[in-house]
Amino acid sequence: MPIQAPGEVKCRQGRIWTYIGDRDHPYIVFDYTPDRTRAGPTNWLRYYNGFLQADAYGGYDGIFHGEGAIEVACWAHARRKFFEAKETDGKRAAAMLTFVRDLYAIEDDAKSLTDEELRAMRQARCVPILAEIKTWLDRERDVVLPRSPMAQAITYALNQWQALNVYVTAGFLNIDNNAAERALKRVAIGRKNWLFARNDRAGGTAALL
Repeated sequence: MPIQAPGEVKCRQGRIWTYIGDRDHPYIVFDYTPDRTRAGPTNWLRYYNGFLQADAYGGYDGIFHGEGAIEVACWAHARRKFFEAKETDGKRAAAMLTFVRDLYAIEDDAKSLTDEELRAMRQARCVPILAEIKTWLDRERDVVLPRSPMAQAITYALNQWQALNVYVTAGFLNIDNNAAERALKRVAIGRKNWLFARNDRAGGTAALL
């Protein structure tokens, strides 16, 4: 979020974070911070206990290393890394994208199920696919070029592997955090209209509104 810096021609960057509630707490909260340091989400979530789904931004690490929050990773973010590697390694990218498509197909089949039914379906159908993915990742990691986009995608998935598997343990969890991505679109659209905020106080007001 561009913030007007006194006496400067260019704006500096502030940040707006979004926090999405669950089915029993269907709220969306926006919070403004003057920078992208981990202090913003760490302070906001300092008393949080339960499942927390996010991308792999390093600023969340301190939250997950505590005792309260259980990390749930996002398959959409993991998939994006392989999609971006298509140009340089189409065959491997296609293989992984097929795996992920199969996981999402199961979610499509489960829209009318109860939480317990969805958990049971995931255990029966997703867990074997996840085992195949893990075997594939371990095998391909040893043969791809170390600094290639595919290697980066594989490393991302392996580093997040435990958290990428958490969603199958409960039916009320989501396979991705696309809800947060959608919520931030309204910030991006608004930014095209108002261009910048005058100062940090105005940034906080924008988040509140």
